[in-house]
Amino acid sequence: MNVKKIIKIVADMQFKILSWEDVDMGINELIENLKPHKSIIGIARGGLIPAIIISHKLGIEYDDGDLMIDDIVETGITYNKFKNKGKFITLINKSNIDILSSSYLNSITTNKWVIFPWENQFNALKDYENYKSKRNL
Repeated sequence: MNVKKIIKIVADMQFKILSWEDVDMGINELIENLKPHKSIIGIARGGLIPAIIISHKLGIEYDDGDLMIDDIVETGITYNKFKNKGKFITLINKSNIDILSSSYLNSITTNKWVIFPWENQFNALKDYENYKSKRNL
């Protein structure tokens, strides 16, 4: 599939493409009222980069910790696995799950597929299809 065709498909699906500036502003908003934590855990794949950014901004060691970071909550599978291990925060809540113990940078209520700046936009369609396939959506 050529690049022009991929770009058209992504545009037609109305993906939400976040910039580094979007992420940085959101993280600053998120940590503004965050209580001190001794250490931080980034949930592998999506939460690793936000966890590193937050750990640098707050001077927190990147370690086994009481603050869990993920990029997005959609189905709640990851949230449910980690919710009792400490404070769970996420950049985006795209689910209809009421996560009272968590904080969000923003909440997306549409069906848009979110592309973070650390992801390859040209793989967005493949990533989206893999995600749907794994969850039988």
